[in-house]
Amino acid sequence: MLQRNLCLMLIFMLMAAPLAPAQNVYMKDMPADTGAEPNPDTGPMWVTEDIWVRTTPDPGYQPYPFPEATPTWIPLPHQNPEYRDPKYAVPNYVYVRVRNHSNSVSSGTERLRLYWAKASTGLSWPTQWVDYLASNCGSSSKLYGAEVTKPRKNAATATAAERDAYRNAILTVGTNPAYVFFGGTSYWHKQEEVHKLGPANRHGTAAFLPWHRDFVNRYEVLLQEFDPRVKLLYWDWTTDPRSSTGGFNLDTATFMGNSGAGTGGVNIGPPFNPAAPPTLAPPSVTRDLGGSPFAPTPTTASDTTVLGQPDFPTLHPFIEGTPHNYSHVYIGGSGGDMSFIPTAAQDPFFFMLHANVDRLWAQWQRDPSSLSRLDKATTYSTETTNVNITTALAPWNGTGTAIQPWTVAGGYIVNKLPTDPSVVSPPIYDTAQLTIPVLQPNEAVVIQIPWFPPNPADFACFGGDQGHFCLLARIETSSTAPFGMTFPPSHLFSSATYSMSECKLVCVSWIARSLAVHFSRRRVCSSI
Repeated sequence: MLQRNLCLMLIFMLMAAPLAPAQNVYMKDMPADTGAEPNPDTGPMWVTEDIWVRTTPDPGYQPYPFPEATPTWIPLPHQNPEYRDPKYAVPNYVYVRVRNHSNSVSSGTERLRLYWAKASTGLSWPTQWVDYLASNCGSSSKLYGAEVTKPRKNAATATAAERDAYRNAILTVGTNPAYVFFGGTSYWHKQEEVHKLGPANRHGTAAFLPWHRDFVNRYEVLLQEFDPRVKLLYWDWTTDPRSSTGGFNLDTATFMGNSGAGTGGVNIGPPFNPAAPPTLAPPSVTRDLGGSPFAPTPTTASDTTVLGQPDFPTLHPFIEGTPHNYSHVYIGGSGGDMSFIPTAAQDPFFFMLHANVDRLWAQWQRDPSSLSRLDKATTYSTETTNVNITTALAPWNGTGTAIQPWTVAGGYIVNKLPTDPSVVSPPIYDTAQLTIPVLQPNEAVVIQIPWFPPNPADFACFGGDQGHFCLLARIETSSTAPFGMTFPPSHLFSSATYSMSECKLVCVSWIARSLAVHFSRRRVCSSI
């Protein structure tokens, strides 16, 4: 595997200002950093202790706050990040430690965000850190910077550009011969094959939620191979898709196609099954929205009801039966594809429904009063020893019906249990943000974030600088600009120089003196 030799960097502050009191929640710039603003320590900037990477998850990881002076577990040291084909579904992990050196309890609503960027001279914020495409090493654009914690969104409230990108990615991985698996099946039709021929325990057992999480995570990775900026979109199943959140119509010829409502069943038509190519057909897809007497209207099972389930053994049968099964039949109707397991994943709407299943599980896990739901040892409660939780996820482990490329010949076999951190770690959604747990004074917490490092081959034209990149973590206390910061993000890199052979950085930082938070930026400079 290609690897990176790592040196830690941070952004120190060049400000002529008096020291402010230590802030509530912060990440250290260097060992002597106590949260005072601006940081009086002007020592070397590559010795931060609060961000590191592991190629495999730390087996001792615990998501709970602990007394900083007497930690309940000792994190393993940093490892050089390792690029792997994301289709293996085996990420690296970034660990970020957050501390509270103040005399007051933190709110528990602070949001942690993580970004990466290809290291270069004059990195600017936010341009080169947020969905930054460049063609420095060839004619095709490659991703040179992105938010690792970018949330999946409600399709009805996403931007038109986000919906268009999602639709275009589906069409491309379903029709472009560049996106095929070993054996010649397109990425899109392979997902349909997996759901149709997958293991029996994918439905009706404790494996339902973890199996489908891995399934939709893998689907997102396939879409991102075409457009790395794409994130899954979900449908709020308490709404009619023709008038979803905010009255937005999802079932149009430019997004999800014909709903089939009132027709008794009709081909979904464009954009996925148009009369002329490109088309995902065969097979063609039929919908009959509300056409079944068993599911004529959207589910009445509210998010509040789902999130109110007390434990996993109660949650998974409830969410699978009502509202998941009901919503499948509501979309498919009496004879549509979504109403039947063997054909459900032929319909692009399937993945928006299942993104909503996963969103609700993620939001349930991120309940700040129930951190045990983030712990692989306790997240499944009394079903931790259930055979469906202790059995590796198929077909990706090479068992059951042989499906390429999860065979010896295909080379993509991965043995992963539902307790694997890549499954237990809840993806980030617009309603399930990555927040920092409540920290008592002098407590700390370590947050674990799955991450697929960029492919070093994308940066080959950089020569000896090919493998250098940066990670940046920040804390926000508001959901609107400037996100609780005294200065807007445009000030972050208003003056920056790099000497990557020495791995040094000088730039202007911004802080929030008026709020109980320290906006430290952590960077990892790495060499592949």
